Amino acid sequence: MLRLARLKYREGSVQQQAVLEFLNARCISAGFESEDDHFCTDLTLACWVRDARKWALRLRRREPQRYAALIDECGSEARSRIPAVLEKEIGSKPARVDALDATRALIRWGQRRRGHDRSKNPGEIWEFIVDTVDSALWLGWVFPPPAANNLPTHRS
Repeated sequence: MLRLARLKYREGSVQQQAVLEFLNARCISAGFESEDDHFCTDLTLACWVRDARKWALRLRRREPQRYAALIDECGSEARSRIPAVLEKEIGSKPARVDALDATRALIRWGQRRRGHDRSKNPGEIWEFIVDTVDSALWLGWVFPPPAANNLPTHRS
């Protein structure tokens, strides 16, 4: 899974480092020891998605310079495309959607792209998980909950 995540992003980018940091911590806590280790339950995926959103918000709060570098490096096209995708999948006010509903929407989005039932091997399952978790990280980064309104925004 970490290899897939590493290949998804530009080598050495802030986004790559952040996503790998989160996923590595999750793999360690899950006790994964090889590429053959994976999970196939929506409940486990829901926990990873929920935790990704929280982790991204913590990074945004505790490391504002790193967050700013991450947003800056993704470019103006991505800064407009990412929020548009999240708004389409979650609703017009993603920041106000509770963790359960946001998690459900992100998993549904991932399953439409390629869910567990369409995945033929562990690599495809991991790709589905990486994409779904990545979307949850972006949700935390660009749409903080209203209580976090004093944070910098993603839009210029």
